[in-house]
Amino acid sequence: MLYTTPACVALFVVLVILGSIYCRKTQIPFMGIVVVSGFICFCIGSLSAGILRHYVPRQLVTNTYTLAAMHTTSTPQGSFVWGSGSLGGVMKYDVYVKNDNGSVSPYRISANDNVEIIENADLKDVGYWKRTVRKFDYSTTPLAHWVIQSPEEETLIKTELVVPVGTVLHNFAAQ
Repeated sequence: MLYTTPACVALFVVLVILGSIYCRKTQIPFMGIVVVSGFICFCIGSLSAGILRHYVPRQLVTNTYTLAAMHTTSTPQGSFVWGSGSLGGVMKYDVYVKNDNGSVSPYRISANDNVEIIENADLKDVGYWKRTVRKFDYSTTPLAHWVIQSPEEETLIKTELVVPVGTVLHNFAAQ
């Protein structure tokens, strides 16, 4: 909204000047013109910034995280700790991500139709979490200065868990 805000301020000044001229000819109080002008400018600015936002291009961004090998007494069979559990009736995958300093951090991934688990025979004692999101690309368009920007806003497109063969347990039972 770098340009939308000054444009709205300029429109506000013009409306106030025109309103003050109109107030001299009529009995309408000047403060009422200021309030109405401010409201009109706010509405026009918000609407234009919100509508133009839909024309800003989006880009796909993929981040890859290394999953760490962990071993505890409650570890499921596999090369690294990632289990599935139920939290409030919602299925989740628990993973440990290796940080740059060598430590690990736990993460929870919602088990939905955006998640793919791929077993790779070339991997041993390591796995990868690839997270693809769609974000606004404000760097490629002049419209970026006129819109309401949300740099943190992203839409999850796909999650891939690339794991060693044998990590996924294939137990099927008909009941």
